[in-house]
Amino acid sequence: MAIGDESGTQASGGSTMEQAKQQVAETTGDAREKAASTFRMQADERSTQAGEQIRSFGQALGRTGKQLREEGSDTPARVAEGVASRVERAGEYLERTDGQTLLSDLEDFGRRQPWLVAAGGMAVGLVASRLLKASSERRSSGRYPQTSQHRRSGLTEQARMTDAPVPPTAAEPVSRATYGGV
Repeated sequence: MAIGDESGTQASGGSTMEQAKQQVAETTGDAREKAASTFRMQADERSTQAGEQIRSFGQALGRTGKQLREEGSDTPARVAEGVASRVERAGEYLERTDGQTLLSDLEDFGRRQPWLVAAGGMAVGLVASRLLKASSERRSSGRYPQTSQHRRSGLTEQARMTDAPVPPTAAEPVSRATYGGV
């Protein structure tokens, strides 16, 4: 009988574990659905806002084109009006398209034009690296007032003139190379 009691306890313990697992899975699924819903809603709002801004920019370009035409500059007017038309259409597309459709369209474009997407990604990466480099140089030039060539060597102005290492100031990092590796 003791054996039967143990198997009954194991069976009820197993069902409790299964219930707990099921409850965790349901809670996780609910949280995932809520996060996805929030993301979709925010993407819809942001794309609509971006579309409105882009469309208003296109309208401003259109007004500029009309002004150029009135001044007698036909070629620049045609260019401005053509760009304005495309920009306005892009803005209208963003305004009326929901986040899911936008992502689907982007995926389709990436499948049709993979080289263009790769080139765009490379251009964005280059721009980002240049911005980071410029930001880094500005931050470091505030910390170390020496020129970049001497900053790399770790020597101060006095040390360059006497060829003798000078103890670093509070604003300079301590380097083993400055003191001959000691």
